[in-house]
Amino acid sequence: MNVKGFRTDARWFAGKDRPIDSVVIAEELISPAGRLELADVSYADGGRERYLLCDDVDWPALLA
Repeated sequence: MNVKGFRTDARWFAGKDRPIDSVVIAEELISPAGRLELADVSYADGGRERYLLCDDVDWPALLA
């Protein structure tokens, strides 16, 4: 399942069994090395989690 481009069926996503209330991109960094986003996930039960999303990041270039 995708919520605003956020893959809720991904192996790394911890809240698979919880209904999602919202997904908000809190911060975004776009550089020549790639794109990073911090996504805040709010659940219907009131819980929240933050995830780091990476889109084709060249990690050595980003960390240099």
